[in-house]
Amino acid sequence: MSLLARLTADRRLRYAMMAAMLAGSLLFAYLAFSGSARAFLNLSSPPRLDYLGLALGLVGFNHILQAVMWHLYARDLHQERDAGKDILRYSVTALTRSLPGAFYWSIASRVMLYQQDGRTAFATVATGAELALQSISGAGLALVLLGWPWGVAPAAVILALPLLPGTERAWLGLAEHRWFSQRWPQLGAGFREVSRLSRRTLAVALAAYLLMWLLGGLFAEALVLAIGAPLPARLPLYGIWVVTSLVGTAGSVFLGGIGAIREFSLAGLLTPLLTLPVATIVSLLSRAILVLGSWIWGAATAFVCQLATRPRSHR
Repeated sequence: MSLLARLTADRRLRYAMMAAMLAGSLLFAYLAFSGSARAFLNLSSPPRLDYLGLALGLVGFNHILQAVMWHLYARDLHQERDAGKDILRYSVTALTRSLPGAFYWSIASRVMLYQQDGRTAFATVATGAELALQSISGAGLALVLLGWPWGVAPAAVILALPLLPGTERAWLGLAEHRWFSQRWPQLGAGFREVSRLSRRTLAVALAAYLLMWLLGGLFAEALVLAIGAPLPARLPLYGIWVVTSLVGTAGSVFLGGIGAIREFSLAGLLTPLLTLPVATIVSLLSRAILVLGSWIWGAATAFVCQLATRPRSHR
């Protein structure tokens, strides 16, 4: 029996795996904070807890935002009406974001959770749609922030692409193309599934992810203020955060799960604005808060959803 089949059939094994993920996330958070603590020794005063709390709260808000979008994908693709169930599953998989090779852990855990309903294809298709729409919205916003005002027009074109009439037929055409239908039938089936996403869901997703990226810029601003550094101009600061986050996503997907490339690129691009020591501290602190936030908010949201969806007889 394969490991995936055993995880699906054995509840105790599933719980043991989730416990291992939690332990791994906590360990990684400790290591991240330890590295940041060494950098903090160069600061004249401890970081301000109010700004760190704001940054941690923004991580939680973005988590809820992405979890709700995940449910909208499930609603379109499988007529899923139970939002709590989808948010619970999304939150459980968020616990793996701080592990090395987080993208592959996330895919594996999503497939495992939806295996119980025979919907493993949905997990991969929705993940692909999520990454694509986040990348499109991030690229559009980065053009506006870093190329203002000349970046507005190309950004509008990029953001409008998923909403153009005929988009559904284009996906269906790809699915039926011989190159995909014969060589990669699973990819063709994925294109067919994506075509079922409504234009309304796509528009809501793009708007939600634009808000997510902007809040990410506010997150970076809070970290700069937390260490008492002079705040640079917001447009380049927010734009650099979006660009480095996209680089980190690409690293997670295409470079064997090297998501930490975001921190390296963040430190490098922020150096002209903040100096190298300050930029390094901000990048380390961002890693630590994101690791801790993914664990805290993923676990808290999953716990609340578990209580809300539990049958009344068991309450």
